[in-house]
Formats: sequence, structure tokens, C-alpha cells
Amino acid sequence: MNRIKISKKAKLYVLAVLAICGAQNAYANDNGVKSEDILEDIVDDELLLEEILKEWGEIRTETAKETARPIEKVTKLADKGDILAQVELGSRYLNGYNAPVDIQQSYDWYNKAAQQGNAEAQYWTGYIYESYDFGIPVDERLNTALDLYLKAAEGCSASAASELGSLYGRGRSFVTDGLKADIDLKAAESWYLKASYGSNLGAMEQLALLYINGGEGFQSNRARGLAWHYLSDELSTGVGAYNEQFEKIIKTFSDEELTQTKEELKAVKKDFAENACEPRIKY
Repeated sequence: MNRIKISKKAKLYVLAVLAICGAQNAYANDNGVKSEDILEDIVDDELLLEEILKEWGEIRTETAKETARPIEKVTKLADKGDILAQVELGSRYLNGYNAPVDIQQSYDWYNKAAQQGNAEAQYWTGYIYESYDFGIPVDERLNTALDLYLKAAEGCSASAASELGSLYGRGRSFVTDGLKADIDLKAAESWYLKASYGSNLGAMEQLALLYINGGEGFQSNRARGLAWHYLSDELSTGVGAYNEQFEKIIKTFSDEELTQTKEELKAVKKDFAENACEPRIKY
């Protein structure tokens, strides 16, 4: 199998981003957890950790530069209906990027973009409904979040599709555990596939585990599962968070299963290429 050679710096960049993005958005801002603390929990090699932390510092510096334009300028564009400016404000107020953390402001701007059909804004509006109490009854908030996740996922938001995969695969939301549903592994497969077509690496790994483990009403296909892991591993330049877990799984594969996996990988790559799903973004 031919792989593109990339620099060590690029690998560190990818690892830092993969390690941080999901975890930080999920809970870091609310609970005072620092990015460095998350990395220290994930990486047990001190020398590698030092290099990754250095790279993460550079990423944050670049992020700060990218969001350095005056918030007043972005707000003027957003007030005129510029969807990308609205999404940028939603992100900046949610994460505190050169702006104070203000969940109400974040919601207002994401919601404006969501109403104009931006799939990622629909996902983040749902995320805020699920995660924060606006004095709205819990059931109403969670139902609204679910509706927005469904709408966003249909618009090719890989984040929303992955969230729905988790909901039906685990019976509860990944974001807060507040949103619950009956476990339906066929539905989980469908949503994880849609998220995978949007290049969501976490969804690919969850899909791989679903195929490998199977479950009630869902037949295992170990070769297909390992093939999805291999594709995720390629796309993540070989530093995926699930590698150690899959190293143990691979040891349980027979030679026949490994041969089957090679054929499944060809089919999975073809499937991935033919069904690539880009988020619906209206400008």
C-alpha cells in the first residue's frame, strides 16, 4: 500500500488537532479543563507530549491570528446577513476566540445562520440547546436539539451525523448524555456511514467497532470493520486515537480474515469516494 510521505511536524499537527477538538468543544470551556490537561491524559510519552504541546501552542497562535479581525467588523457583516460571519461569531462567542464567552450571543448568531440553511450552524445550534439551560423545559430543549441534529445531518454535517450515530449506537447522546433513544444499531450504522462520508474520523472508528462487534439485530462483519479502521488510519496519517485498541483487535484476526479485509478495503474506499458528502453551506 502506497502512502504519501508527510513531515513529522504535520503528524504532530494532526495529532494535536484530533486530540483536542472534540474534547475541548464538549467540555473544556465549561469545566475549566485546559487543552494541555486533555493532551496529558491522552499521551503518555513525555518527549512526544512536549513536542505536541509545542505544536498545539503554535496552532492556538495561528487560530488567534485568524480570528484577530475586529469583532465589530465581523458583526457588521453578520448584521447584513453574511452567513459565514454569523457562523464565525457563533464560534468566537462559544469558544472565547478574541471575544468573551457568551452562550446567548453564540446561540443568536448560530441560529441566524441555521435559519438560512447552514448545516454546521444547525448542528451547533442543536448542541447549544442540548448543553445549556435557557429556562426552557428540558424535554423541549432536547427535542429541539434532536430536530436540529437531524436537519443538519441531512445537510451533510458530519458532526451531527456522528452525534446521531452515538445516540442510536449507545442509546444516549455523546454531548451531554441527556438526549436518549432506544438502541438501534442499524440506525447507528446509517448515521455513522453518513458521518464517515463527511470524513469524520471518529465516526469511522465507531463504525469500524460496530461492524467488528456486532450486536442485537446487527450482524458482525469483522473484515469490513477493520477496513474502515484502515481507511480512517490513512486519512489521519497514522496517528488515530484508536490505534492501540485496534492493534489488540487485529491480533484476533485469522489469516483468512486479513485477506478478506484487503478486499473489503477496496470496496470501502470506492464507497467512500462515491458517497463523499460535503456540508450544505449557503453563502
